[in-house]
Amino acid sequence: MLTKRNLRKEQKKRLAEVSRAKQLYEENIQTLLVDFFASQRFRVISYFADALEVELGFLSEVATLQLYYPRIVDVQNRVLQFVLPQSWEKGPYGIRQPTGSVYLEPRQADWIIVPALAFNGQGFRLGRGGGYYDRALQSVRQEKLIGVLWLQDLLLDFSPDDHDICIAKLISNDGVLNFV
Repeated sequence: MLTKRNLRKEQKKRLAEVSRAKQLYEENIQTLLVDFFASQRFRVISYFADALEVELGFLSEVATLQLYYPRIVDVQNRVLQFVLPQSWEKGPYGIRQPTGSVYLEPRQADWIIVPALAFNGQGFRLGRGGGYYDRALQSVRQEKLIGVLWLQDLLLDFSPDDHDICIAKLISNDGVLNFV
């Protein structure tokens, strides 16, 4: 079995290849997510996607959602806050992050969409290796955590570390996969 570091490298290559067809995949994922969130008002923690992640900007058009986004507030200790954006700025690592004065504790969110390079067959997340989300979401119930990938065949075989978070649902072009 490859190490998580080597899996990240391999997965980035695979995701770059998938990204050629991602527009079609993302349209299907958008439909699934809009249908999922359309019935009620929800406070949702989302993320601003990069080229290796599913684009979620369309969620801002869903009237029933109040969206919060991660802001790195302490690089050394790897601490995130989740902010209702008033504007955007470039943060550490060149990642776009919100500015604003309204914050949401992760436990108070109705749903949290977590970014990932991949998930394994049990729903554990393979992130970028910094541990920001693992730390921020450690006390959140798994039932609130949603992952998105272009294709379910991007699931990888890896053993999670003790601190890795596990999602409840994976939404992809292939449909919804439930882990709980």
